[in-house]
Amino acid sequence: MDNLLKNFKYRTREAALLDLLEESVYFSKPSQFHETNDTLEGAFEILNSDSLWLIIIQAINSIEIKKHGHPLVASGFSWSASEKQMISMSNESFIRQADKLGICSTSKTYDNQAMWSHYCKNEGICFEFEWDQKIIKDLGLLIKEVTYSNKPRRVNRDRIFKNMIIEYGNENPKLTIEELINHSTSKEFSTKWIQNFILESSCIKRRCWQYENEIRLLSPQSHSFPILKKVLRSVYLFLPLFDSPDFIEKISKSRLLRLILNQLMDKYPDVKLYGLSYDKLGRLFREEIPYD
Repeated sequence: MDNLLKNFKYRTREAALLDLLEESVYFSKPSQFHETNDTLEGAFEILNSDSLWLIIIQAINSIEIKKHGHPLVASGFSWSASEKQMISMSNESFIRQADKLGICSTSKTYDNQAMWSHYCKNEGICFEFEWDQKIIKDLGLLIKEVTYSNKPRRVNRDRIFKNMIIEYGNENPKLTIEELINHSTSKEFSTKWIQNFILESSCIKRRCWQYENEIRLLSPQSHSFPILKKVLRSVYLFLPLFDSPDFIEKISKSRLLRLILNQLMDKYPDVKLYGLSYDKLGRLFREEIPYD
Protein backbone atom coordinates (compact mmCIF):
# COMPACT_ATOMS: atom_id res chain seq x y z
CA MET A 1 0.00 0.00 0.00
CA ASP A 2 2.94 2.34 0.63
CA ASN A 3 3.35 2.99 -3.09
CA LEU A 4 -0.23 4.34 -3.17
CA LEU A 5 0.33 6.91 -0.41
CA LYS A 6 2.05 9.36 -2.77
CA ASN A 7 -0.12 10.50 -5.67
CA PHE A 8 -0.87 13.47 -7.89
CA LYS A 9 -3.99 15.58 -8.46
CA TYR A 10 -4.37 17.50 -11.74
CA ARG A 11 -6.27 20.79 -11.45
CA THR A 12 -7.07 23.84 -13.54
CA ARG A 13 -5.46 27.04 -12.29
CA GLU A 14 -8.82 28.30 -11.02
CA ALA A 15 -9.58 25.08 -9.13
CA ALA A 16 -6.07 24.93 -7.69
CA LEU A 17 -6.32 28.50 -6.38
CA LEU A 18 -9.65 27.71 -4.72
CA ASP A 19 -8.18 24.60 -3.09
CA LEU A 20 -5.24 26.61 -1.76
CA LEU A 21 -7.51 29.36 -0.44
CA GLU A 22 -9.79 26.87 1.31
CA GLU A 23 -6.89 24.60 2.33
CA SER A 24 -9.06 21.67 1.28
CA VAL A 25 -9.15 18.41 -0.66
CA TYR A 26 -12.53 17.58 -2.19
CA PHE A 27 -14.05 14.09 -2.33
CA SER A 28 -16.76 13.97 -5.02
CA LYS A 29 -19.93 11.89 -5.25
CA PRO A 30 -19.82 9.11 -7.88
CA SER A 31 -22.67 10.82 -9.76
CA GLN A 32 -20.47 13.89 -10.26
CA PHE A 33 -18.19 11.82 -12.50
CA HIS A 34 -20.94 11.00 -14.99
CA GLU A 35 -20.76 14.26 -16.95
CA THR A 36 -16.98 14.51 -17.24
CA ASN A 37 -15.86 10.92 -16.88
CA ASP A 38 -17.27 7.40 -16.98
CA THR A 39 -21.06 7.19 -17.28
CA LEU A 40 -20.96 3.68 -15.76
CA GLU A 41 -19.47 4.97 -12.52
CA GLY A 42 -20.48 2.79 -9.58
CA ALA A 43 -22.71 0.27 -11.43
CA PHE A 44 -23.22 -2.96 -9.47
CA GLU A 45 -25.54 -5.92 -8.90
CA ILE A 46 -27.84 -6.18 -5.91
CA LEU A 47 -27.75 -9.43 -3.97
CA ASN A 48 -30.74 -11.75 -4.25
CA SER A 49 -31.46 -12.73 -0.66
CA ASP A 50 -32.79 -16.16 -1.69
CA SER A 51 -29.34 -17.10 -2.96
CA LEU A 52 -27.17 -16.00 -0.03
CA TRP A 53 -27.49 -19.23 1.94
CA LEU A 54 -26.47 -21.20 -1.14
CA ILE A 55 -23.42 -18.97 -1.50
CA ILE A 56 -22.41 -19.69 2.10
CA ILE A 57 -22.83 -23.41 1.41
CA GLN A 58 -20.76 -23.18 -1.77
CA ALA A 59 -18.01 -21.36 0.12
CA ILE A 60 -17.96 -23.86 2.98
CA ASN A 61 -17.98 -26.80 0.58
CA SER A 62 -15.05 -25.28 -1.30
CA ILE A 63 -13.13 -25.16 1.99
CA GLU A 64 -14.17 -28.72 2.95
CA ILE A 65 -13.21 -30.16 -0.44
CA LYS A 66 -9.76 -28.59 -0.08
CA LYS A 67 -9.38 -29.97 3.46
CA HIS A 68 -11.06 -33.39 3.17
CA GLY A 69 -11.62 -34.04 -0.53
CA HIS A 70 -15.43 -33.96 -0.33
CA PRO A 71 -18.23 -31.56 0.66
CA LEU A 72 -19.91 -31.89 4.05
CA VAL A 73 -22.90 -29.57 3.67
CA ALA A 74 -26.06 -30.31 1.75
CA SER A 75 -27.73 -27.53 -0.25
CA GLY A 76 -31.30 -27.89 1.03
CA PHE A 77 -31.39 -24.80 3.27
CA SER A 78 -33.11 -21.44 2.97
CA TRP A 79 -33.32 -18.16 4.86
CA SER A 80 -36.09 -17.50 7.34
CA ALA A 81 -38.39 -14.50 6.82
CA SER A 82 -36.50 -12.46 9.44
CA GLU A 83 -33.16 -13.33 7.85
CA LYS A 84 -34.44 -12.27 4.42
CA GLN A 85 -35.59 -8.98 5.93
CA MET A 86 -32.12 -8.51 7.45
CA ILE A 87 -30.50 -9.09 4.05
CA SER A 88 -32.93 -6.69 2.40
CA MET A 89 -31.90 -4.05 4.95
CA SER A 90 -28.28 -4.89 4.13
CA ASN A 91 -29.01 -4.21 0.45
CA GLU A 92 -30.40 -0.81 1.36
CA SER A 93 -27.34 -0.12 3.50
CA PHE A 94 -25.05 -0.91 0.57
CA ILE A 95 -26.98 1.46 -1.68
CA ARG A 96 -26.86 4.26 0.90
CA GLN A 97 -23.13 3.75 1.37
CA ALA A 98 -22.54 3.90 -2.38
CA ASP A 99 -24.64 7.06 -2.73
CA LYS A 100 -22.77 8.85 0.09
CA LEU A 101 -19.32 7.76 -1.02
CA GLY A 102 -16.68 10.43 -1.61
CA ILE A 103 -13.98 9.89 -4.26
CA CYS A 104 -10.72 11.77 -4.67
CA SER A 105 -9.19 10.81 -8.03
CA THR A 106 -5.43 11.05 -8.31
CA SER A 107 -2.71 9.69 -10.61
CA LYS A 108 0.61 7.91 -10.19
CA THR A 109 2.58 10.56 -12.12
CA TYR A 110 2.78 14.33 -12.52
CA ASP A 111 4.21 14.44 -16.07
CA ASN A 112 1.41 12.78 -18.05
CA GLN A 113 0.84 15.04 -21.04
CA ALA A 114 -2.60 13.56 -21.76
CA MET A 115 -3.68 14.35 -18.21
CA TRP A 116 -2.47 17.94 -18.53
CA SER A 117 -4.60 18.24 -21.67
CA HIS A 118 -7.71 16.51 -20.31
CA TYR A 119 -7.91 18.07 -16.86
CA CYS A 120 -5.82 21.25 -16.99
CA LYS A 121 -6.33 22.80 -20.44
CA ASN A 122 -2.57 22.30 -21.01
CA GLU A 123 -1.64 25.02 -18.54
CA GLY A 124 -2.82 23.92 -15.13
CA ILE A 125 -1.50 22.77 -11.78
CA CYS A 126 -0.65 19.37 -10.35
CA PHE A 127 -0.61 18.79 -6.59
CA GLU A 128 1.62 16.11 -5.11
CA PHE A 129 -0.06 14.50 -2.12
CA GLU A 130 1.45 12.31 0.56
CA TRP A 131 -0.96 10.60 2.94
CA ASP A 132 0.11 9.41 6.38
CA GLN A 133 -1.64 6.64 8.27
CA LYS A 134 -3.12 9.01 10.87
CA ILE A 135 -5.05 11.01 8.27
CA ILE A 136 -6.19 7.81 6.57
CA LYS A 137 -7.46 6.44 9.89
CA ASP A 138 -9.03 9.72 11.07
CA LEU A 139 -10.98 10.18 7.82
CA GLY A 140 -11.76 6.48 7.37
CA LEU A 141 -10.16 6.47 3.92
CA LEU A 142 -9.72 3.49 1.62
CA ILE A 143 -7.06 3.61 -1.13
CA LYS A 144 -7.00 1.50 -4.28
CA GLU A 145 -5.60 1.51 -7.79
CA VAL A 146 -8.24 1.64 -10.49
CA THR A 147 -8.48 -1.47 -12.66
CA TYR A 148 -9.36 -1.11 -16.33
CA SER A 149 -11.56 -3.54 -18.24
CA ASN A 150 -14.04 -3.55 -21.12
CA LYS A 151 -16.05 -6.35 -19.55
CA PRO A 152 -19.49 -5.53 -18.10
CA ARG A 153 -18.76 -3.57 -14.94
CA ARG A 154 -21.50 -4.75 -12.65
CA VAL A 155 -19.91 -5.89 -9.42
CA ASN A 156 -21.36 -9.06 -7.90
CA ARG A 157 -21.72 -8.85 -4.11
CA ASP A 158 -22.33 -12.61 -3.94
CA ARG A 159 -18.87 -13.34 -5.33
CA ILE A 160 -17.20 -10.92 -2.89
CA PHE A 161 -19.10 -12.52 0.00
CA LYS A 162 -18.18 -16.05 -1.09
CA ASN A 163 -14.49 -15.23 -1.62
CA MET A 164 -14.27 -13.62 1.82
CA ILE A 165 -15.65 -16.74 3.51
CA ILE A 166 -13.27 -18.98 1.56
CA GLU A 167 -10.31 -16.75 2.36
CA TYR A 168 -11.19 -16.65 6.07
CA GLY A 169 -11.76 -20.41 6.18
CA ASN A 170 -8.44 -21.14 4.48
CA GLU A 171 -6.64 -18.80 6.89
CA ASN A 172 -8.31 -20.49 9.88
CA PRO A 173 -8.49 -24.21 8.99
CA LYS A 174 -9.42 -25.32 12.53
CA LEU A 175 -12.75 -23.45 12.52
CA THR A 176 -15.92 -25.52 12.51
CA ILE A 177 -18.70 -24.97 9.97
CA GLU A 178 -20.82 -23.32 12.67
CA GLU A 179 -17.97 -20.93 13.53
CA LEU A 180 -17.57 -20.02 9.86
CA ILE A 181 -21.28 -19.30 9.52
CA ASN A 182 -21.29 -17.23 12.71
CA HIS A 183 -18.32 -15.24 11.44
CA SER A 184 -20.07 -14.57 8.12
CA THR A 185 -22.96 -12.91 9.99
CA SER A 186 -20.78 -10.88 12.38
CA LYS A 187 -20.49 -7.08 12.37
CA GLU A 188 -16.76 -7.37 11.65
CA PHE A 189 -17.43 -9.46 8.54
CA SER A 190 -20.24 -7.17 7.37
CA THR A 191 -18.05 -4.06 7.72
CA LYS A 192 -15.24 -5.64 5.73
CA TRP A 193 -17.75 -6.88 3.13
CA ILE A 194 -19.03 -3.34 2.61
CA GLN A 195 -15.45 -2.03 2.34
CA ASN A 196 -14.48 -4.67 -0.23
CA PHE A 197 -17.66 -4.01 -2.18
CA ILE A 198 -17.03 -0.25 -2.21
CA LEU A 199 -13.42 -0.72 -3.28
CA GLU A 200 -14.36 -3.01 -6.16
CA SER A 201 -17.48 -1.22 -7.37
CA SER A 202 -15.86 2.22 -7.22
CA CYS A 203 -12.48 1.42 -8.76
CA ILE A 204 -13.32 -0.11 -12.14
CA LYS A 205 -13.19 1.87 -15.38
CA ARG A 206 -13.12 1.06 -19.07
CA ARG A 207 -9.74 0.62 -20.76
CA CYS A 208 -10.01 3.90 -22.66
CA TRP A 209 -9.22 5.61 -19.33
CA GLN A 210 -6.10 3.53 -18.69
CA TYR A 211 -3.74 6.39 -19.53
CA GLU A 212 -4.82 8.08 -16.28
CA ASN A 213 -2.99 5.52 -14.06
CA GLU A 214 -5.56 6.41 -11.44
CA ILE A 215 -5.34 5.93 -7.70
CA ARG A 216 -8.57 6.55 -5.81
CA LEU A 217 -9.03 7.63 -2.22
CA LEU A 218 -12.50 6.80 -0.92
CA SER A 219 -14.15 8.44 2.06
CA PRO A 220 -17.41 7.37 3.76
CA GLN A 221 -19.07 10.53 2.44
CA SER A 222 -18.51 13.22 -0.17
CA HIS A 223 -17.03 16.24 1.54
CA SER A 224 -14.42 18.97 1.33
CA PHE A 225 -11.81 18.14 3.96
CA PRO A 226 -9.57 20.96 5.31
CA ILE A 227 -6.40 18.85 5.12
CA LEU A 228 -4.44 20.34 2.23
CA LYS A 229 -1.69 21.70 4.51
CA LYS A 230 -1.20 18.21 5.94
CA VAL A 231 -0.93 16.31 2.65
CA LEU A 232 0.48 18.76 0.08
CA ARG A 233 4.19 18.20 -0.64
CA SER A 234 4.85 19.77 -4.05
CA VAL A 235 3.09 21.84 -6.68
CA TYR A 236 3.82 21.45 -10.39
CA LEU A 237 3.02 24.35 -12.69
CA PHE A 238 2.56 23.30 -16.30
CA LEU A 239 3.04 25.97 -18.96
CA PRO A 240 2.27 25.73 -22.69
CA LEU A 241 4.87 24.46 -25.12
CA PHE A 242 7.92 26.69 -25.58
CA ASP A 243 11.60 26.26 -26.35
CA SER A 244 13.31 28.34 -23.65
CA PRO A 245 11.21 28.21 -20.50
CA ASP A 246 11.46 31.18 -18.17
CA PHE A 247 8.99 30.21 -15.49
CA ILE A 248 9.48 33.32 -13.35
CA GLU A 249 8.67 35.57 -16.31
CA LYS A 250 5.60 33.53 -17.19
CA ILE A 251 4.32 33.73 -13.61
CA SER A 252 4.86 37.50 -13.50
CA LYS A 253 2.66 37.98 -16.57
CA SER A 254 -0.31 36.01 -15.17
CA ARG A 255 -2.46 37.46 -12.40
CA LEU A 256 -3.84 34.00 -11.58
CA LEU A 257 -0.37 32.47 -11.27
CA ARG A 258 0.75 35.36 -9.05
CA LEU A 259 -2.21 34.69 -6.76
CA ILE A 260 -1.29 30.99 -6.60
CA LEU A 261 2.34 31.87 -5.84
CA ASN A 262 1.26 34.27 -3.09
CA GLN A 263 -0.91 31.59 -1.50
CA LEU A 264 1.98 29.12 -1.53
CA MET A 265 4.37 31.65 -0.01
CA ASP A 266 1.87 32.68 2.67
CA LYS A 267 0.29 29.39 3.72
CA TYR A 268 2.50 26.61 2.34
CA PRO A 269 6.12 27.77 2.72
CA ASP A 270 7.47 24.20 3.02
CA VAL A 271 5.78 23.03 -0.20
CA LYS A 272 8.12 22.94 -3.21
CA LEU A 273 7.10 24.60 -6.47
CA TYR A 274 8.23 23.27 -9.85
CA GLY A 275 7.75 24.53 -13.38
CA LEU A 276 7.10 22.00 -16.15
CA SER A 277 6.98 22.29 -19.92
CA TYR A 278 7.73 20.31 -23.08
CA ASP A 279 9.73 21.56 -26.04
CA LYS A 280 8.88 20.81 -29.67
CA LEU A 281 10.86 17.58 -29.51
CA GLY A 282 8.80 16.35 -26.57
CA ARG A 283 11.55 16.81 -24.01
CA LEU A 284 10.34 17.64 -20.52
CA PHE A 285 11.67 20.69 -18.70
CA ARG A 286 11.44 20.62 -14.91
CA GLU A 287 12.79 23.43 -12.78
CA GLU A 288 12.31 24.28 -9.10
CA ILE A 289 10.95 27.78 -8.66
CA PRO A 290 12.14 29.62 -5.54
CA TYR A 291 9.66 31.71 -3.58
CA ASP A 292 12.07 34.60 -3.01
